[in-house]
Amino acid sequence: MFHDKRLRQALNYAIDRDAIAKFLNGTAKPAYGVYPPDNPDFGKPEQHYGYDPDKAKKLLKETGYGPDHPVRAKVMISTSGSGQMMPLPMNEIIQQQVKPIGFDLDFDVVDWGTMLVVKRSAPTAPASHGADALNNSLGFADPASMFRYFSATSFSPNGINWGHYSQPQVQDLLNQAQESFDFEQQTELSAKAHAIVVDDLDAHPVGGIASLVGVLICAHILGVGEARVFRRLLGAGTGRQTLHRPVNATIEKERNGITLLS
Repeated sequence: MFHDKRLRQALNYAIDRDAIAKFLNGTAKPAYGVYPPDNPDFGKPEQHYGYDPDKAKKLLKETGYGPDHPVRAKVMISTSGSGQMMPLPMNEIIQQQVKPIGFDLDFDVVDWGTMLVVKRSAPTAPASHGADALNNSLGFADPASMFRYFSATSFSPNGINWGHYSQPQVQDLLNQAQESFDFEQQTELSAKAHAIVVDDLDAHPVGGIASLVGVLICAHILGVGEARVFRRLLGAGTGRQTLHRPVNATIEKERNGITLLS
């Protein structure tokens, strides 16, 4: 599921992020990547995802799917935990928004403790319940978030890159950023990696499942505030995730994201 990037893009164009932000009474804002567009680590992705149901339907039609032949996916979500705002109704809104487009989402609702175990398990492990995606809170407090979510060093069980997203160019850029002590160079490299992830939306596996994880941007992965709108491969964990940034680096609000397994 979601091996075809057009499916990942269609899903992102099928989600009305502004509607979710409105449902949350303005306490969240639409997300278009791991970082906000005004963050220097956002980069310059070519894709700018917004609510465009016609474009979503066109992309689905190209892949042989649509309202009469929907994409069926199982998403594991939790009832609460890790700063999530209103995960159940937020997910239900997404479910309702994308159904007319051609996405039939089925939820596997678990408690937060179970979700934590799953995030450290392989996507094919019994604990994952055969899920195609995970809905979990996403933090992007600093540039190291890219390592937690998109580095091969964070594959479960070492980290929480549950979808095992691995894209050679992204990995190379992250490795260079991790090895550099130059703040501007770190930012440039991280921004380039982030732009690729946004455009790819989890292209291979990680979120992509094969090689690139299409996310977003969800795993994009592309959600609204804590609504986390389907981010493919968001992993966090140990491994090479440290950037030698100033200790006073900007700390931003935590946001939710959905990890997709292609």
